[in-house]
Amino acid sequence: MGKRQCVSSADAVDAKGQHKKPCSDCPWARNSLAGWLGGSTPEEWVAEAHSDNHIDCHTLKGAQCAGAAIYRANVIKSPRNPEVLRLPPDGLRVFRNPNEFVEHHSKPETKLNATFDMMTGPDVDDFLNDMREDDEEDEELKTF
Repeated sequence: MGKRQCVSSADAVDAKGQHKKPCSDCPWARNSLAGWLGGSTPEEWVAEAHSDNHIDCHTLKGAQCAGAAIYRANVIKSPRNPEVLRLPPDGLRVFRNPNEFVEHHSKPETKLNATFDMMTGPDVDDFLNDMREDDEEDEELKTF
């Protein structure tokens, strides 16, 4: 099976421990799907990362967001709360500054938030299931 993408917090699975790299669907990762930010704007995400708040991973229950921790290190933000995850900087995997993050997630051709704001309930579930099935089919084709 391929990397999990388009995962909402409702689809999160239990973490086996704290991860040290961004998950496959982390908005802070440079290879993230542009615009996949739930109901928040890129600016709201940046404001949260520049706060001292604990940020949960949206794909792994019980873990903090490794991508946000790395982003904070990249921008030299050290949260005052000692319980907030701290990881070393990594400008190759994770955005180096707020401008890169906002630009990436504001690309006009990938305004996913507007699309998903209009979709609710079974429509979103059907869409996500279709995407997962496509991923599984792609994996099966690679075995030939």
